[in-house]
Amino acid sequence: MNNSIEETIEDLLKKAFERIIGIYPGYAKLGSPCQTTNPKALLAFPAYYNGIKKEKPRISEQEMRFLFIETILEEKPPALCHYAIEAPTEKCYKFSGGITDSPVSTGGRSASIDVCLYFKNPARPEGEDYVKAYIEFKAGNPAPKSIAIKKDFLKLLQDAEGMENYFVHIVESGDDYTLMSIREKYAEAIERAVKPPFLSNLTVFLLFLNQGRHGLYRFSIYNPKAKPALQTEAKESLL
Repeated sequence: MNNSIEETIEDLLKKAFERIIGIYPGYAKLGSPCQTTNPKALLAFPAYYNGIKKEKPRISEQEMRFLFIETILEEKPPALCHYAIEAPTEKCYKFSGGITDSPVSTGGRSASIDVCLYFKNPARPEGEDYVKAYIEFKAGNPAPKSIAIKKDFLKLLQDAEGMENYFVHIVESGDDYTLMSIREKYAEAIERAVKPPFLSNLTVFLLFLNQGRHGLYRFSIYNPKAKPALQTEAKESLL
């Protein structure tokens, strides 16, 4: 894929991360029905209620996805032609009763991708065909037996060839143990849930919304131009 497309996607993601960090309240305003640290922001984070008092604010992958789309609409990157929400996959999958380690030819159906981006094809700038990129969003640290990461990695790695795909993972808070636990789940998703050959690049952005210290980690999970092995050297940058 053209490097400018990869750079465009990562620039949009980083700007969306800056948005959520700028408005996510953490525990700062417990009790407020519409919590945000920026009164000018339209997006708010209602708190959970336990029947007696307000608890921590809700955070899910949906907020991150909406902020990403807002960023696209404001930035209007020139190479981007279209975007789609809940886009059907090209291949069929079967996730009920467990998870297969590859797309299926019978007994399955199209899955969905959170956001699909359509870029102008650098090889055919005047043509009608596009270069696609998939982005899946996830929030929280899944339980050890959860298939959430596994099924997303399967779609991102095996649905189509030669794509530059992203898994965007938001976690409210954590420590070194949390980071290690999540990295192990990425490794397990690759080694046990996805059967080679891998067809597309997969990059993970993991964002911790810790109060006072926001950690952004970038993992190159798989690059078909490099050796076919899990690559999880994290690079951290503070936003």
